Amino acid sequence: MDCRSIPARVAGELLLSLRHPLSFMVVFLRKTRKFNFSKTQHPRKNKKLRVKGCSKKVEHVSLNLRAGDTVKVRSKEEILQTLDDKNKLEGCTFMEEMWRYCGTQQRVLKRVNYFYDEAVFQMRKARNTVLLEGLHCSGELSGFKHKCDRCCLFFWREEWLDKIK
Repeated sequence: MDCRSIPARVAGELLLSLRHPLSFMVVFLRKTRKFNFSKTQHPRKNKKLRVKGCSKKVEHVSLNLRAGDTVKVRSKEEILQTLDDKNKLEGCTFMEEMWRYCGTQQRVLKRVNYFYDEAVFQMRKARNTVLLEGLHCSGELSGFKHKCDRCCLFFWREEWLDKIK
């Protein structure tokens, strides 16, 4: 990424276009190619991966989960009742790969208090959200042409879990 200020970058591109008359066309084509790729390859655009929920109001009960607690992931039917038509509960997406863990017992790795939202480049506060040990995205259903290899941990809302004593 270019670390110069915006006026310096604009001036540089202007000088380049004066020296080479077709260079502005090259810059334009590069930017439109990036834009078109991001619009066609974005995983949220792949609608066949979505399972539609029923967008009911959900009663938010905090389980006060801590690291080491054992929880049971609720059934698919119970989780679907909490999701809207975009598979979200208050902005937290229930990803396609998370369905395989419904009905299983898991251990809490840690609570999520803050996270970095890469879409808007900001720190965000999370409520009633935990990470579970060993559960991460394999990248197989990412919606991209190639398999994602980041191995991101899933964010689990407490509304999707039952605490086992």
